[in-house]
Amino acid sequence: MLIVSLGGLVFAIVAAKPVVVLFFGHRFESAASTLPVLAAAFILICFGYINSNILVAIDMQRRLLWISSVALIVNIVGNLILIPQIGYIGAAWMTVATEAVVYLAMLFLIGKVLPLPLPSLSTALRAASAALLLYGALELVAQANGAALVLGAIAAVLYPLLVLGAGAVRPREVKSLLLRQTG
Repeated sequence: MLIVSLGGLVFAIVAAKPVVVLFFGHRFESAASTLPVLAAAFILICFGYINSNILVAIDMQRRLLWISSVALIVNIVGNLILIPQIGYIGAAWMTVATEAVVYLAMLFLIGKVLPLPLPSLSTALRAASAALLLYGALELVAQANGAALVLGAIAAVLYPLLVLGAGAVRPREVKSLLLRQTG
């Protein structure tokens, strides 16, 4: 999840403006600054999906209601404070904050029941290096006025190669996933 969501974050950082213009037109160009913020929230959302499934698997699904209720309160209060001050970008940042509350609460509950191994720092660093290389490549294309679809195509082809090249994912892992899907 980290590998996929980091690539999405990098793409959103570089291609926010052309993507927003492509989908919504030039009238919404100023809203492009929210796309990277929401992509950061997406990283937390990805891990939230995993954690919510773990909570269900360990028979703690009732706790999800409490976590959701706390998240709702945090989000409403935060939006009431931030939106009048900084507008829609405040709402985007409240999404990040809300997802962080959800993620940390679920992680805390899971940690009380299951011993959680620390994630591989090596894999995370390899994924981050692939994402940084993708950022550099996309930024070069964006500086040459690369369109959203061009940036998307480059990211879709280049990022998997960078991830494999950095060793964040090994070819045998990809093969195993593909065989599991078709088998």
